[in-house]
Amino acid sequence: MLSKPVYRSELAAPSGGPRILVMQATQRAGEALPSGALAPQDVLLCLGDGLEPAVAHQAFAELPELERHLRSLLDQACAGTRLCVLGDETFLWRIQALGRRAGLLGEEIELVRLGQGRTLYCVHCGTRQAIDSRDEVACRSCHVQLFVREHFSQRLGAYMGVCVDPDAPHGEARP
Repeated sequence: MLSKPVYRSELAAPSGGPRILVMQATQRAGEALPSGALAPQDVLLCLGDGLEPAVAHQAFAELPELERHLRSLLDQACAGTRLCVLGDETFLWRIQALGRRAGLLGEEIELVRLGQGRTLYCVHCGTRQAIDSRDEVACRSCHVQLFVREHFSQRLGAYMGVCVDPDAPHGEARP
């Protein structure tokens, strides 16, 4: 489907300009940083402790702390700075939205998917929730059984969840 995002599998080689890399620590974190992927001027921020000590980076235990630091870096960034984000889909689109709010263009943000986590948006109540790769899931707020559509909203950073059975949204037939 056209709205489903396509991601890089590893970080692109440095292109010469300044880059801020934001990584979610996962088992695949090291694979996404092949030899030569980092330039000396690159700034690497990592959520969690998933990188080798030999890789120069700043580690953050909590996402809000990382986001505050990233906003500060983006506020001071010069023109041409690129943002590279590595993590699961939920993480990618949260950091991508932060970059867009800071004034970066879509083509200045590189997304590398690691892991299977993703976000679901319930079209019935507006709740967002983290989900795995299942095609059906119950909304944690309104409890409607949702079908996870392949439609991905970049604005929301989530897949759309629609009622599996509109005649019985809460598992009961309508009169």
